[in-house]
Amino acid sequence: MKTFTMVLDYYHDDFEISIEMNHTYTADDVDSAIDVARELEKMNCFSFKPYYDKAQGLIVLNKINNECFDDVFVSNYIFYDQSRGDYLHHDLENGTTLYPVVNPVCFVEMNMVQFINSFERKNKDILLSKDKIYFDSSSFGVREVNI
Repeated sequence: MKTFTMVLDYYHDDFEISIEMNHTYTADDVDSAIDVARELEKMNCFSFKPYYDKAQGLIVLNKINNECFDDVFVSNYIFYDQSRGDYLHHDLENGTTLYPVVNPVCFVEMNMVQFINSFERKNKDILLSKDKIYFDSSSFGVREVNI
């Protein structure tokens, strides 16, 4: 058996954060871990609504008190830099072409300070009238952890 944790991804425009918590569980493999995560994701304690708080200059994670975990944190900060490449076309076996498809070369990993500075710069007009900018859920996954 291997030990896993859930990774929840959230985005606002070209900005993405990955959220993890100190909840772990065991599974035989990644596919089994995804099945467990799918069930966990339905639980209220794994529901977050992260936002950028202008007054604090930080990403805020509202964690409800629960029996599943007691620590939640941003584990990854990513910016999708469209200047690094064009969107891709993706051809499916049935002849359908998907466009636009994100280009992996455009994903830029950042540290927290770089991310916040870029986020504030790109959203300066919104921040003139709003104190908070919310991130939307995009996906969930798993990560194997060593305990």
